[in-house]
Amino acid sequence: MAAAALALAGCGSGTHGSWAAPQSVGLGWREPACAGVRIDVLRLTVRPARWSIEARVANEGKPLTIGRPHTEKGTYFGVVRGDRRTADALHAGLLADRFVPSLPRRLETGEAWSGTYSGPGRLPAGIPLRLVFGRFTTGGKATGSLCVSTHHAEL
Repeated sequence: MAAAALALAGCGSGTHGSWAAPQSVGLGWREPACAGVRIDVLRLTVRPARWSIEARVANEGKPLTIGRPHTEKGTYFGVVRGDRRTADALHAGLLADRFVPSLPRRLETGEAWSGTYSGPGRLPAGIPLRLVFGRFTTGGKATGSLCVSTHHAEL
């Protein structure tokens, strides 16, 4: 699944025409299940040097650990460019550094997290943006899944 997510992803850096103006956009997305996870995205907010996403992540599958390899307490929740579909593009995305309420490290079957995640950085205008959720792992496995939104927003 992670390889599929990388193929779908775009990324967050590169040249572009302009930056998105401050705004709040209601999205109302319900993403197809990914790795046993149901994701609903409610709102994207852009500030001059920070962005935020209001979302709900529900585990409909096996118990999951949420984390980012080699980064204690880190995740791959963030924003990526949707017009570039490479692994390098995914790694250049803007990652969240705040979660309200705190993101749990584990979601048991049937559990969900609802809240806002946000990170530093400016979002480009006029370029499709996709959202990344993960990395989700099951049963202590070394590999996991990243879920990249099938929907995109263009600011």
